[in-house]
Amino acid sequence: MIRTTVLCLAFLIALLGSCKKDTPTPAPTPTPVPDTIKPLSYYPVFPGSWWRYLQNDTGIVLSKVSLTYLSNSYKISTGPGPMQSPVCMVPYLDGQPIYRYQTPTFIPPPFGGYYQLWPFLSETVGVTFEAYWTDPRTNGSSEQITVISKTLVGSDSILTLQGRIYNSPYSSHKLFFRYQKGVGLINSCEIDTLTNDTITSRRLLTYYIGH
Repeated sequence: MIRTTVLCLAFLIALLGSCKKDTPTPAPTPTPVPDTIKPLSYYPVFPGSWWRYLQNDTGIVLSKVSLTYLSNSYKISTGPGPMQSPVCMVPYLDGQPIYRYQTPTFIPPPFGGYYQLWPFLSETVGVTFEAYWTDPRTNGSSEQITVISKTLVGSDSILTLQGRIYNSPYSSHKLFFRYQKGVGLINSCEIDTLTNDTITSRRLLTYYIGH
């Protein structure tokens, strides 16, 4: 009798246990997907792209992009508040992360101690920007870049930029950069306007654009 009672209780407990509702498993928190910063048309640094240049009429320079978009985040503040930029997937050209027509540039202390996106190209004619950061406490050399034209050469759209150097022994030098839509930098040169000598030059020989 006792054995029968024990068996009945065990059966009842098992039956009640099987009738309990399963506790729902909480949904996993989705992992944020970083934004992908894709190139713009005058600087098409798509993964796998490369450009082969003739440098100063004597040497060959190969400039190439990472095979995939790579994650990048840079220090944007020394606090308080967020200290890092959001993680993004960007192409790397010759090891440098490219954010369309900008790249992270370090601003040293006491002015910063962090990075900010610095322009190297614009599609807007008349726009002028500094080629690199300079210490405002000094009267050191600086270089300003101006977009001087956007023209059609046949069916090709060409941007031309001019650089001027200030407060430097090389202030008589002018720099020129030409970018072709869908291709990128096609040539550049530095000219001494006093002697009309070409100091440096780079000319595109062949290229491949990955998409």
